[in-house]
Amino acid sequence: MNKRNKMLYYLSGSFRQSLSYRAGFLIISIAFCVCLDTWNQLPFLWTGARNSMAIYYYIFNSLTFGGHYVPYLVPMLSVAVYTISYYKESSTGMDAFIIGRLGSRRKYAVSKLIASSISGGVISVMGFLLFIVVANRFQPLYLSEFDMEASGFPYFKALSTGNGVGYFIIIFYLIFINAVLWNTIALLCSAYFKNVYVTIASPLLLSYFLSRIYTYLRVPDKLRMDFWLSARIVYVSDRVTLMLSTLSVLVIVGICSWFFIRKVNWESGGK
Repeated sequence: MNKRNKMLYYLSGSFRQSLSYRAGFLIISIAFCVCLDTWNQLPFLWTGARNSMAIYYYIFNSLTFGGHYVPYLVPMLSVAVYTISYYKESSTGMDAFIIGRLGSRRKYAVSKLIASSISGGVISVMGFLLFIVVANRFQPLYLSEFDMEASGFPYFKALSTGNGVGYFIIIFYLIFINAVLWNTIALLCSAYFKNVYVTIASPLLLSYFLSRIYTYLRVPDKLRMDFWLSARIVYVSDRVTLMLSTLSVLVIVGICSWFFIRKVNWESGGK
């Protein structure tokens, strides 16, 4: 088996590893986070008449405005899917065996980055999708009655057409890239702080620290990346906001990936 096939085989095994019973538990936990953020209004999903409430209301209140569990706990849950595996492998010496199989420390580091970001992103999206699928048995995705209050928020055009399907696709995309961002950052933290609890808690700690920085520096709301990724603020237009969100995540992920690869190479003393 050549080196390229070995890397693909390892990636395939990593994805299979992430799809364990723990992944199922985490998907349910992420869906439950949406419930916790909208606990008082949750019974209206099934006690009210059909078309008396919209799923948009619950997603908006948990992800965009007023949520506590989704913004802070969901990134931690996504990290617990696979990203913590690097700490386990490096602390037990298993990484040396895997590097030997792959033939390159760089390939090992890149494989970890890919598997961590994708598995965390997929699990996060699946958690929200689970909530939406279950809730859709009782209420529709969106109702035009919400037009007046929703018109001032990002992606309203996508929300108000096609029963809101386009809006939810955008939301899924933002959830995915947000998970990619935090899993990459957490993976970098695990390379420098050899503690599984620090790795899992890093999204919570760093997001809080960044929010304090935004406040201290008086960064305008329209320039806050966390507001872009939660679909809370529009900068110029919906399209520009989405592009800036993607570009910002790519830049940070690229920088963190470079430092992670460098750290893995330096610790192993190899190329």
